[in-house]
Amino acid sequence: MQVLKLQQPSFKYKNKKELEDSILHDGNIFAIADGITRDPVGFSDFTNLTEEQIVNSYPKPSPAKIASDTFTKNFVESLKQRTELNLDNLESSFILGNTKIKELNLEKNPNPDFLANDYWACVATGVVINENNLMWGAIGDCGVRIYDENWNIKFNTPNSVEVYEKYFYSDANPYRTNYDWNKPESRILNRKEFRNNPKQVQNDECVSYGSLTGEEIALNFLYFGNVYISQKDTIVIYSDGFLKTMDEPRFIDVLKNASKNNSLEEFEKYDFELASKDYSNYGHERSIMIVNL
Repeated sequence: MQVLKLQQPSFKYKNKKELEDSILHDGNIFAIADGITRDPVGFSDFTNLTEEQIVNSYPKPSPAKIASDTFTKNFVESLKQRTELNLDNLESSFILGNTKIKELNLEKNPNPDFLANDYWACVATGVVINENNLMWGAIGDCGVRIYDENWNIKFNTPNSVEVYEKYFYSDANPYRTNYDWNKPESRILNRKEFRNNPKQVQNDECVSYGSLTGEEIALNFLYFGNVYISQKDTIVIYSDGFLKTMDEPRFIDVLKNASKNNSLEEFEKYDFELASKDYSNYGHERSIMIVNL
C-alpha cells in the first residue's frame, strides 16, 4: 500500500494561526479531522476588527486543534485494539471519538456559549481498508473520494455542510436577510439552530450540518458504509480545504502523476499555485492522504 500525506497551513496566515487539522495513519487505518474555527478571545462583535486583530486574538493553543487531535488519536487507537476490523467496530470507534470530545468539553469548557466558549469540536472522516473492502465513517465536510482506474469518481462520502450551505445562503432561508457573521447573535443562531439539529428540516430534508461537539445528538449526523475497491483504485481522504481543489480541472492529472511517481512534489507546486492565486477557494488550511493499494 502506498500512502502520500500532505498538510498545508492557511496560505494567508501561515504560522500566525495554528493548523487545526489532524491527520493520522497507522497501517490500514486512516483518520483526518478538521477543528471547528474559534472566535477570537475578548471580542464578540467583529464588525470593526481588522484581520490582524482577529488573528492576534485567536486562542493559542487552539481548542479546535485539541479536539481534532483527540478524535484522530482515539479513533485510530481504538481500532488498533480490536481483534476484528468491521463496520460495527469502526462505528464504535467513531462514537468513542465524540465521547472523548465530550469529556474534553466537560473538563475544559463546561459552560459553552456558542461564542468564544463554543464547544471544542471538529468534523472528521475515518477509514479502514481490508483487502477489497473500504469501510468509512464521516461527519461534516471531511470525506473520502475513490477514483477508478479510468480516474472517474467511483464513490464520494456525503457532505452535510454542503446541504446546509445550499439552503442557508439561499433566498429560501428567512434568516439570511439580517445574517452577519460578525455579529454575535448571528453566530449563536448558526451554531445553536443549524449545527447538529435534526429538527431543522426544509422540504423533507435536514438542512443542519453535523460536527463532533461531544453532544449525543451529533450522532444523528454520522454516516457510515462499505465500498468495494479494486487494486487499480485510488483513494483520497481529505479535509474540506481540498474540496475545491479536487474539482479543479488539472487535479486529476496531478493526482495521476503523484500516484505514478509516489511523490507529492508536483502536487505541492500545483497546490501553491492555486493557493497563491485564489486564497478563498484554495488557500485555507487543508489536509489530504492519497492511497494506492
